[in-house]
Amino acid sequence: MGSISRDQISGMNFHYMHYSFDYFLDAMVRYGFKHIEVWGASPHLYVDDLTPAELGRIGREIERRELKVVCFTPEQCVYPVNIAAKEKVIRERSVGYFLKSLEVAKELRAPPLLVTPGWGYEHEPADEAWARLRESLARIAEKAEELDVTLALEPLTRTESNLITDSVTLKRMLGRQDQPA
Repeated sequence: MGSISRDQISGMNFHYMHYSFDYFLDAMVRYGFKHIEVWGASPHLYVDDLTPAELGRIGREIERRELKVVCFTPEQCVYPVNIAAKEKVIRERSVGYFLKSLEVAKELRAPPLLVTPGWGYEHEPADEAWARLRESLARIAEKAEELDVTLALEPLTRTESNLITDSVTLKRMLGRQDQPA
């Protein structure tokens, strides 16, 4: 077994949330990283607060430092985001958030956008939440395909989700999606 090189790992701004985004970028250069995962959260890149001008500035700063974004991960566990929500207003806002996040991923030239499954109520039939999740993912994937961005669907722990929590449930959902994204 060979050793892992610095080019095979990525730094992430999540670990720099108490520093400016520029400080994070400078640290990645200082520590010899070539690849970064961008966590889309306040104060760095929260999608709903990000202006086109600020996004352009961030993209130029990443490029100036010759860094490559390998994944855009918008915050989706702390903020009110749940693409499987029973309440239509929550679900629609959440899908809209990911549609905006796809635009950010495209601008940052991030190949994948990380998406998590959300959750359904524990006292409702699981199939109902599963169907809402499937429909939301299909809508997000349709836009991802248009923008040539790939979705990376992350299973969560059982305390975070009751829908996709392991490779079996992940495979089940992926098998029910028609879009290649």
